[in-house]
Amino acid sequence: MAGSKGGKHSKSKGKYKSKKSDAINQEPEPLNSKIDSTKVSNESPDEPKDSKDKSPHPNMNSSMTTSRSNYTEKELEQFLLVKLERSYLKAKGWLLELGYGLAEIDRAILNAGYISSLMDLENNLLTNLLSFIEGKFKPKRGAFKDMGQLYKTVLGILVFCTMQAHPNMQRFDAMWILLARNWGSLPPTAMTSHLQSGSHGSSSGIKNENAEKVPNESNIGSLKRASLKPALVSRLRQNVPILTASLQREIGTPIIKEKANPNADDFFASQEGSSYIAYLRTWLESDSDDDSTTPELVDLVETVSNLYEEVKEQKEWARKKMINSAKRVSKDLLELKMLRMGTQQLKSEKIYAEKSEAISTLKIMQAENCLRCADCEVNHLTEVVRRLETKNAAIRADMEAFKLNAFESERDLKVVLKREKKCMKKLAEIEKQKSIFQEQCEAEKQRVLQLEVELLQAEKEVEEVEAKWSLAVVEKEQTFALLAEQIKMAKIRKSNSIADMLKLRQKIEIDSQLARDDGWRLEDELSSLRLAHQMSDLFQEDDIFLHRSLKGTSSESSAPYEKISHWNCMICIDTEVDVVFLPCTHQVVCFSCYEGRCKMRGQCPYCGVQIEQSIRVYGLSS
Repeated sequence: MAGSKGGKHSKSKGKYKSKKSDAINQEPEPLNSKIDSTKVSNESPDEPKDSKDKSPHPNMNSSMTTSRSNYTEKELEQFLLVKLERSYLKAKGWLLELGYGLAEIDRAILNAGYISSLMDLENNLLTNLLSFIEGKFKPKRGAFKDMGQLYKTVLGILVFCTMQAHPNMQRFDAMWILLARNWGSLPPTAMTSHLQSGSHGSSSGIKNENAEKVPNESNIGSLKRASLKPALVSRLRQNVPILTASLQREIGTPIIKEKANPNADDFFASQEGSSYIAYLRTWLESDSDDDSTTPELVDLVETVSNLYEEVKEQKEWARKKMINSAKRVSKDLLELKMLRMGTQQLKSEKIYAEKSEAISTLKIMQAENCLRCADCEVNHLTEVVRRLETKNAAIRADMEAFKLNAFESERDLKVVLKREKKCMKKLAEIEKQKSIFQEQCEAEKQRVLQLEVELLQAEKEVEEVEAKWSLAVVEKEQTFALLAEQIKMAKIRKSNSIADMLKLRQKIEIDSQLARDDGWRLEDELSSLRLAHQMSDLFQEDDIFLHRSLKGTSSESSAPYEKISHWNCMICIDTEVDVVFLPCTHQVVCFSCYEGRCKMRGQCPYCGVQIEQSIRVYGLSS
């Protein structure tokens, strides 16, 4: 089987990469739920031959049933998940010892970490992971999201394969079998040639199993060894497919599941027991009563089935022998590899010793070169000291010359200082002017800021005035509306409110008029008296009009009202008239009604003429 032995790999991944890549020649089988029932039903090759006599079903063993009854299906599923996790951890540790990275191993497990064979689960998993890492296998399906999803899917596939191998088995029994079964063991990491031998052995084993599945002419040629006539053999070959189709229709279960065109060996391999032969004999007798070849056909079927069982046992024995021989070869190859590794280690140690000697000699040579360089530097420094002494002597001579020239330089310095003083004075004056200009600039900036503030305040005041004006307009409109409504209300409320307002206004006007000048009042009275004398006729007409308009208002007080009706306002009918309109010279409204009603309209309420001037009259009733 693939990957049955382990190989020795060093932790350096690149050193033995070629050997690992050559070791795996088998591509892993894809994830497929339809695994052959022959693979599932076969146990491990180390089991004894008498295991066929024992029933694989767990219900036959009383001790297993007693221990199984203590667990539920969920608990068994948890145990299996733990077992799967341990096997995956073993495979991961094996790959880490080979030198692969942890991220690379995790990616390989999520992409190709499924198990496609029940014979040796851990080695099958290891083969899939190595083939994916080395790029020999690309999975058709996508990667798993996490390890939990991988464990659940692999567990479902294993349970399904076990149930498919045993059709009458329940899920609980299949899980119990998987839990009690040995899943194989990983090969040791010290072996490197196991994959080559194992892969070749597994490929040959797979070829043998496929050879068992696919019938060919050599298997059908077993009919020739029965010393039959050619016509009978050809007839038998033609009748076997017809027989299988008719049996499928009558029994209702498929006899051959894998091939669309079954052959005789598959037909006989799928049928077991004497019940089928008895049924075949009855069917042939009912189909052809006069046919003499019927007993011969039945005998041939029996012999072919027996031969098929013998061939199957021999193939199984040969396969086990082949696996054992492959294991032995892998052990021999392991020893050979160990010897090769020892020789390689010796060679590497020799090379390392030679390199260390070469490095030490190089260090000695470098030290000698450093000493030589130091001697050269000392000689060079002595020469430099001599040169410096000569330079110091020259410098001393120069110093004496500089002292002689110092007097001349002092004179020049005095002249320069005088010039500097003059320049400093000029600079001070310039700085003063500059400070003055800066102060002026700051003052102007402050003025600008003040002007801006004033502008902002003016804008705010304008906005406030506009808001007040709009509010005043709104208030005036509201007052007009209220006045219009108040006219319709009761006369008593109107008279009281108007009287109060008139009293207040009269008080205010009297106080203001007395403070200004008493002469104005006398002049107004004189002018009003003159106008009263001149317009006596007009007042009589007005009195008649007012008397007619207010005649039906109150019948109880009609007599006193007629006496004083020519002095009452035609709007409020309570206060005396004290305003004369020009040019119509009508005196029909009091001052309060004029301010509230007539001033805004600009027309006389009596005749409707445009008012050019209004004169207030005092003391008409006195």
